[in-house]
Amino acid sequence: DQLVVSEAYSAAVIAQARHFDQSMLGLPVVETVVKAFLLRGTGESLKAQIAMSRGETQALESQRDALNSKIEDLSSRIKLYDAEAQVLKREAGVIDDESATEAALDSAMQSEIARARELEKATKEEID
Repeated sequence: DQLVVSEAYSAAVIAQARHFDQSMLGLPVVETVVKAFLLRGTGESLKAQIAMSRGETQALESQRDALNSKIEDLSSRIKLYDAEAQVLKREAGVIDDESATEAALDSAMQSEIARARELEKATKEEID
């Protein structure tokens, strides 16, 4: 009787039953039988459900903590690679500022326009 009342025991038995059911067809046959015969009565059934909820909550919290740790690790790696990219850009003389890039493009475009006008003028002179 004490084992059935124990939340930890109930949670373990139901977890094993659930695992067995999932490994078969996925139908909760063993879980239903365990609840019906082993955990009779609403008090035990509710305690078992509470124990399962607590167990699932703890498992999910553990997963969350592991994922948060991974996120922190990946974020620090991203920052490291961003810093490395900035250093490499500076060493290569790459302009990372948008306004400076636009100014350089405008200057290059004005230069090409002037060159095109000179070619057009030279071509007209040759034709005449």
